[in-house]
Amino acid sequence: MNDSTYQPAETVLDLEELKSRCLGNMDLVERVLTKFAGQLDRDLVELETAIASGDASQAAHLAHRIKGIAASVAARSLFHDASHAEEHALENELDELPEYLARLQDDRSKLIESLERRSREQA
Repeated sequence: MNDSTYQPAETVLDLEELKSRCLGNMDLVERVLTKFAGQLDRDLVELETAIASGDASQAAHLAHRIKGIAASVAARSLFHDASHAEEHALENELDELPEYLARLQDDRSKLIESLERRSREQA
């Protein structure tokens, strides 16, 4: 699979979609995102370890988990990059995975920055 035409997802987090899924309950949105961020941090560390050890099966499993959680919280760029990471891992294309790990880490940073900016704006 060639991703040379990679285009990042337009939205790090579709907050309106997530808010709708949480029936407009912003407290629930905040709890969901806090839990998601914690799990994402753990998954990214484990994914980095799997890549470093050459464990394509574990890398595919972790990318799949990140993809599923990202879909459930409407984190579009994370979903996009995790999907590609999973595909490469399933094809045992381990040399492609460090690039996707970096993208996922960048997506995570952008998500956290977006949430922090939103919190400052509400304060």
